Amino acid sequence: MRYRMLKEDELIHFEDELKQFLIINGVSAEDWERLNKNEPEKAIELVRLFSESVFSQLMERITHLEHRSPKQLLLFSCEKDTINLIGLRSESPEVDFSTTDSIHTSLQSHADKIVSFRQSKPYGKKREEELFEMTERGCLKSSAVFFEAVLKMVE
Repeated sequence: MRYRMLKEDELIHFEDELKQFLIINGVSAEDWERLNKNEPEKAIELVRLFSESVFSQLMERITHLEHRSPKQLLLFSCEKDTINLIGLRSESPEVDFSTTDSIHTSLQSHADKIVSFRQSKPYGKKREEELFEMTERGCLKSSAVFFEAVLKMVE
């Protein structure tokens, strides 16, 4: 399995998509109820296949990721073949990268206490799999606008 199986609380958000997936795969509502009751391993396999499809589509659409902590901000631009990083780090108690407002304030008022770095590298494995691992380690979807704004501030 390239990705993990969706958790029950995540599946709730994809209820309509799951129904469509089951219909496309020839599983009626009655068949689904029967599978869940009498052949749970087959129902689980269908959820695994659905999860793979969902995560694959989600990872293909990601263009930017970010990881925030009070002392570090990592912004990633996820291109086709390479991933680009802008990193900000500080040990100063006045600097906080936890929220958009505190990032802005830190960059404006305490820029001299912030170290910035940039890096580009090709993906170490398939793009979608690497992005999935990053999201599992705490990265969140971000935007090109945010990436470019921070890039301009640190150049």
